[in-house]
Amino acid sequence: GIGGANYGTSGQVLTSGGGSAAPSWADVPAGGSTYSATASGAIAANKPVLIKSDGTLEQLAATNISASTGSTATAPVTSGKYSNPYTIQWVSNTRFIVAWTEWNNNNKIFAAVGNVGGSLGITYGSSTEIFSASVAFVRFHHDASTGAIVMFYGKDGALNVRGITLSGSNGTTITVNTSDTFNHSHNPTWGEIDGDGNGKFMITYRRSNGDIYVRGGQITSAGAVTVWNDRGVGSSGSNGKYRVDICYNSDIDKYCTVYSNTSNKLYARVTTWIYNSAPGDGTEADVQNISHGSDVRVVYEAVSKQFVAVMRSSSNNLQYRTFTSDSTDSTKITGNGSGGGNGTVESGVWLDQGSDMVANGDGKVYLLGALNTGSYKTKLYTLSPTGTAGSYAGSTEISTSITNVQTGDPSEIGIAIDSNDQAGLTVCWGGFANPYPTNVYIDQKAFTLSNLATTNYLGWSDGAYSNGATATVKLDVATTSGLTALSTYYLQGDGSLATTAPAAPVKSVIAGRALSSTKLLIKAAFQ
Repeated sequence: GIGGANYGTSGQVLTSGGGSAAPSWADVPAGGSTYSATASGAIAANKPVLIKSDGTLEQLAATNISASTGSTATAPVTSGKYSNPYTIQWVSNTRFIVAWTEWNNNNKIFAAVGNVGGSLGITYGSSTEIFSASVAFVRFHHDASTGAIVMFYGKDGALNVRGITLSGSNGTTITVNTSDTFNHSHNPTWGEIDGDGNGKFMITYRRSNGDIYVRGGQITSAGAVTVWNDRGVGSSGSNGKYRVDICYNSDIDKYCTVYSNTSNKLYARVTTWIYNSAPGDGTEADVQNISHGSDVRVVYEAVSKQFVAVMRSSSNNLQYRTFTSDSTDSTKITGNGSGGGNGTVESGVWLDQGSDMVANGDGKVYLLGALNTGSYKTKLYTLSPTGTAGSYAGSTEISTSITNVQTGDPSEIGIAIDSNDQAGLTVCWGGFANPYPTNVYIDQKAFTLSNLATTNYLGWSDGAYSNGATATVKLDVATTSGLTALSTYYLQGDGSLATTAPAAPVKSVIAGRALSSTKLLIKAAFQ
């Protein structure tokens, strides 16, 4: 060896020191498979690196978020007017849009954007008049891929779908697309909407004669909507006694609609989005005996991989039912009848004057309900599934905790809730006394916030870099420790590696495959 003693380590090569300097042993350089850009924040050596939308680089990291609740912030209702909220929707992790009606102002419909800041405080932009007359209902769906909002509503006996775009300072300028819209003579009394976040959505609605329909559609970044032919999902006059609901199942890329009938049954049906056509039809399933005079709600909870529905039970309790799509035929429902989780959310009450339900990224389901009785008639229920699809735990399938929101009677539809998939909820309800405000507060759940997304993983740092420095990222092979050769590794929310995907809400991204105990063949998120 050099000087008769230094042999370096296995895999190293001899490198010239230049001039009269002695040569030395060094690792094999990464070659040309690198990328350099400005560091956004400090980056440590040999750590996973992400590329941001502005082209800068940052280290994969996690921040622990504590549970907290913001103060109630009243929406910018017209001075001296009384309001009932209609719907609320997150459009980013710190921004939402809320709509309400002013019932002593010719029932006009308004909307405003709220931005969430420090201490979960809310700052609203100016309100925008959406309609100059009353509507039967209004529901929003934000499409993440286009940034546009689908607005689904019933007005003047007709079914309507329009797009909304946000612009201006802090995204508070609301523009309703009035040219690329959909209108149909079906007379809906209630409807709901959900989508896949990639430009596709599906609506479900109940006509005045009791018929239940679904329709698929798509939206562009300019807020142009297209809606296609309908598919009936319930027999005429019998399967739409009250309200209906719909949710999207990302695991099977299908939708589930629930509805009740006059025979006191809750039905579920899975349908498939089809381009330029009526949705593909699934098999109707009787999932629960109920008392039909109440709201019905359904969401897909992706962590336990179950549909969770709530309804008024035949014994007049607020009840839940869990079920799933069949493992061999996803258009069929399993867990109906005697199967599936089935239990009481709260005894002696039911959803009487409006409700909304959402599955959050923390593996829980949140139900905001206006109830028929009790000292608190508006409550927030946290439903925590304890079983997984195909392995039901009967009446203990879901545990429940209850937060009291408001005493007194809220408005008929004055309930709305949404999740930003980072354990943050917007809780919206209508005040029951003068001046009848539209109230919103942020309910932040404790969780670990990671900057990892499904498409921003780039590679591993080639050294340590300070904020603003030019950082170089390895794109082919990373150096780390503790690997098992030939195993596939997933990025965790804090930048560590594991052979299993991280728990929600952290995104599942493959880091690469181990070549040895210290070398990882990098797989970028866009490969």
